[in-house]
Amino acid sequence: MKRLLSAFILTAMATVCATAQPNLVPNGNFETYTNCPSAFSQVGNATGWLSWNNSGSPDYFNTCFTGGINGPGIPTSVVGYQWPASGNGYMGIFNTTFTFTVKEYITRPITPLQVGMMYEISMSVSLANFSAGGTNDLAVFFYDAGPTSYPGIGLVPIAPKVDWTSMVITDTQNWVRLSKTFIADSAYDNIAIGGSLSPSNVTYVPVTTSGNITYYLIDSIVLKVYDSLSFVFNDSLKCSGDTINIAYVSSKKKQSNNIFTLQLSNASGSFASPVNIGSVTSDTSGMITAVIPANTATGTGYKIRIVASNYADTSEASISIKIGNGPITKPVANSNGPVCANDTLKLLATTATSGVTWSWTGPNSFNSALQNPKINSPLPGT
Repeated sequence: MKRLLSAFILTAMATVCATAQPNLVPNGNFETYTNCPSAFSQVGNATGWLSWNNSGSPDYFNTCFTGGINGPGIPTSVVGYQWPASGNGYMGIFNTTFTFTVKEYITRPITPLQVGMMYEISMSVSLANFSAGGTNDLAVFFYDAGPTSYPGIGLVPIAPKVDWTSMVITDTQNWVRLSKTFIADSAYDNIAIGGSLSPSNVTYVPVTTSGNITYYLIDSIVLKVYDSLSFVFNDSLKCSGDTINIAYVSSKKKQSNNIFTLQLSNASGSFASPVNIGSVTSDTSGMITAVIPANTATGTGYKIRIVASNYADTSEASISIKIGNGPITKPVANSNGPVCANDTLKLLATTATSGVTWSWTGPNSFNSALQNPKINSPLPGT
């Protein structure tokens, strides 16, 4: 058997992302209601929600309705069969554009947005069974100083912030999850959902041979700050005095005087009194070069994170890092070979660095995590 199999120090890789963000759309899944809907056109029964065009009459469906197929029941009603994407309720809106235009919108107040912040808006959509076809006319509007309602049942006279005009939703069996990001250019405190295209710009795909109805079910509306500050860390074993380069991604729109700072925790992973080890002034994603302080005590629970100054933001902490007092020395591997077939092959490894891990690999699928493993009766010729 070969004298030297292999010995090496294992490292780990982790991608660190920002913590989960709360939903800025209250009652975004229509679970809370002031009264169980008793008929169609009762959008206002879902707490906080209203019709955006005052002649429109969006429908609120909930499993609490027990009045039969001719009302807003779930899963069966005159519009078709569908269970909620989540919970017990959903909304229904007309989105029809043929010889005449019928568009319905739902709207409600939201947690005010911050100018320059990147957000993600998502929702689940399904085409109702009684629809004749689907369109590419679903969009999300935001407003703060605009009207809280518009007359009629037609197209509202403002532009959406997000739209899905590149796709036509015709799935009547499943919920389709729509999602997009955008940067807030105003402190919007209201959201509205409905159509944004004039009749001449709508793409229509029929799903039946007759009729002129397009009616969408909407559920699980989520608006949140987009995971805004993240970095990739690929080394869990470092030494005091080491230089590290951290590539970070920032999805928020930063100011030109923003500073990204890389911080080191204490040996227990606490950032109560972090040590700033490197920084860069930038308004975009980039690279931070940092140095682990020479006086850093040996420990196994250190972590790093990135803090942005303008807009204030903090990434999630990294995995634990083992930090030693000196440079890591290359391990030396040896054995007691050559040996005979009935002998015991002893593999030997040494290094001046403490606290390392070991991994041996070799012929015949041999592997071991011991520093000095043994192989009984090694096969001749290997």
